[in-house]
Amino acid sequence: DGYLCDPERRSATGSGGNGSYATGLGAWVNPPRLQDPDHAVVLSESFFAALCILVTELPPPPPISSSDETWLRQSIRRELIHALAAEPRSHSAAMTAASCAVGRRDESDGSAGTSGGGGLFRDVFAQVLKEVGKQKSQGSRAAAGPASFELSPSCCDEYDPTFFHLRRQEHQHAMDVVASLRKQKLTKERDQNVSSDAYCFPLVCPPPRAHPRF
Repeated sequence: DGYLCDPERRSATGSGGNGSYATGLGAWVNPPRLQDPDHAVVLSESFFAALCILVTELPPPPPISSSDETWLRQSIRRELIHALAAEPRSHSAAMTAASCAVGRRDESDGSAGTSGGGGLFRDVFAQVLKEVGKQKSQGSRAAAGPASFELSPSCCDEYDPTFFHLRRQEHQHAMDVVASLRKQKLTKERDQNVSSDAYCFPLVCPPPRAHPRF
């Protein structure tokens, strides 16, 4: 619609009464949507969300060796925490969610980690699932179904409300789950006589550690 044209060139070749978006000496007129005051709020929120993603989701440096699992473990942990916060997952569904954290090289690597061809990813996934998840208790009716896992209260403070692999509806449910888990965690600390009178629930988790190398 001419919004991305150079104002000076547009005014030089201009279309006088035909609604040129550059008038006078190169003055620029915002598109109609940018003139809408409500659009500025949406644009600001989108900019802030993009900035959060840039800060928290930059790819880590490559591993030092084929057995280096530092960043793979961190990425799988982040994916699993948010997947389990959104809803309980079966073992296969949790593995599918965690697979977003790895590339083709990690998935196809069958030489590291296990002798069964599962690769380093399967080993690290099993360890991280035990750390961040707990098996959900099932009633008698669901005893025959596959076991499902839910987020452990000890990891609820690592939830990030800007995590981009969850949809808005999933985040809304995850926030309710995390709020409940934080209350469970606080109650447990009080039962263990841990000083928690001035405990402050974090709104977001700390950003990832800076890369030690580039």
